[in-house]
Amino acid sequence: MSGVLQTFNNLSYGKETLGEGRLKISIEIEDSRFQLAKQKVYERLSQDVRIEGFRPGKAPKNMILAQLGPRLYEETLQELLPVATLEVIRRENIIPLDRIAYSVEKVGEGSGVKYTAMFTVFPEFKLPDISKIKVQKEKIEVTDDEVKSVVEEMHKEAEKKEKQKIKMDDAWAKSMNMNAKTLDELREKVKGELKRQKEAMVENKYIDGILSKIIEGSKFEVPSLMVEQELDRREGQYKSRIEQLGMKIDDFLRNQKTTMENLREGWKKEAEKQLKSEIILIKVSNEYKIVVTDEDVDAQINAIKDEKVRAQYESKEARNYLKSILVRQKVIKKITDLVERKQD
Repeated sequence: MSGVLQTFNNLSYGKETLGEGRLKISIEIEDSRFQLAKQKVYERLSQDVRIEGFRPGKAPKNMILAQLGPRLYEETLQELLPVATLEVIRRENIIPLDRIAYSVEKVGEGSGVKYTAMFTVFPEFKLPDISKIKVQKEKIEVTDDEVKSVVEEMHKEAEKKEKQKIKMDDAWAKSMNMNAKTLDELREKVKGELKRQKEAMVENKYIDGILSKIIEGSKFEVPSLMVEQELDRREGQYKSRIEQLGMKIDDFLRNQKTTMENLREGWKKEAEKQLKSEIILIKVSNEYKIVVTDEDVDAQINAIKDEKVRAQYESKEARNYLKSILVRQKVIKKITDLVERKQD
């Protein structure tokens, strides 16, 4: 095992830096801890084993073990490895930036478990003084000409669908499903929607400007493996969109007189900025100890009026996704409060 050997909680571990921001942790879990974890998994799984002549979970252990086969070991490792790895990560104050890759080297009765966990490590850097960042937020204005243009476009689309001339009056305005009883009310609804859209665009541009300033003041590079992973993700989405249009990717690229390598190179700068922004948000979250509790998530879910939508957040994955969104919102608010010098 490479690195200085550390022992605690019935496990031993060592660290090895691999370069490009990658870290390998070699971990050995003592047999006593492995057996305890395996017994807990056995007790859970045995309740689902059906053996003729016995109530669930009451058959002889050797018969239940025969039914479970390798599943007992597989599920024990699935539960034990992430827990043990998290203990090491917390003890070492390490923050993984990507999915942890596990590789089991040894597992057995009397010998415990030996495995490695590999991942990209959060880069070390200092944040600039965010309160000194200056970014001007654009002013929002919705003109009468903009409203007129949108309403006229809506009217043209309505005539296309109906395939006939339609008088632009209160009756037509009421038929637009925008809770408008008159043409004037429709114009006000359109104006409000245009204002909302512009506010969202301006806010996003404002936040992006702040993050760009923070990135400029933070001297770190995104691990190249993470950039490649992001480019792979974008390439996969790109190919999927083309295939959904019924075209072959090679034919499409040839018609566009480009290659996937050229596209990836064009995406690279944007991908690096996106990843740097995500790293900045994690850094701010950690430094200012921004957390979202289960109670916060519950409150957000309970506020959803639509029962079908609310039911979609019952799974652990959906709750974690919502939690990540809430954390991001809190971090963004903290950053903007610092820039605008607002007190907590």
